[in-house]
Amino acid sequence: AGGLGPGHAVRRREHAQRRADGEQHIAVVAHPHRPFDHLGHERLTEADGVALEDASTDEAVRVELPRTDPVAIMMVTHENSCLLGRSPHFPAGMYSCLAGFIEAGETIEDAVRRETYEESGIQLGKVTYVASQPWPMPHSLMIGCFAEAISTTINFDTVELEACRWFSKEDLRAMIDGTHAEGLTPPLEGAIAGYLMRQWVAE
Repeated sequence: AGGLGPGHAVRRREHAQRRADGEQHIAVVAHPHRPFDHLGHERLTEADGVALEDASTDEAVRVELPRTDPVAIMMVTHENSCLLGRSPHFPAGMYSCLAGFIEAGETIEDAVRRETYEESGIQLGKVTYVASQPWPMPHSLMIGCFAEAISTTINFDTVELEACRWFSKEDLRAMIDGTHAEGLTPPLEGAIAGYLMRQWVAE
């Protein structure tokens, strides 16, 4: 029934759910050991999406096509300094890497340069991919890069950020160690922003 037989199934996977405007969406992989949605429908990963089948009848319910929104997140550096920003919704004292959505038809490198300039006024040269991280709430893929600044005068977007400044490698090391004189902190190590910051300090 429904044209979705066992031959289509690759493997069961659980996708995290979120609510947006009162509607539930399947977002990204969260709990592989729980292969059912909130209505008891079994989830089977398809080549072109996620098939939901009734666990009691094996009948197809529907096929979900989860979306992924790519986000560039960049560790911008200039000699011994790095550029970090602070969003109004961050915990008190926390600074992080700049980030922004990659637009349709845009390369990762172009997005890194554009977002950095729009948010901070800093122009970039070389951009290097480092690592990525799925971000389940909502359905984003964080693409982490190192980027070399070719200008240093900050003119940041006061709507997006409440602060943006250069930090020395010694400043950042103190933030990571919890000994910064102003009590400033980085993101958690498990977040890709925290990973990028710690990788640069370790160089």
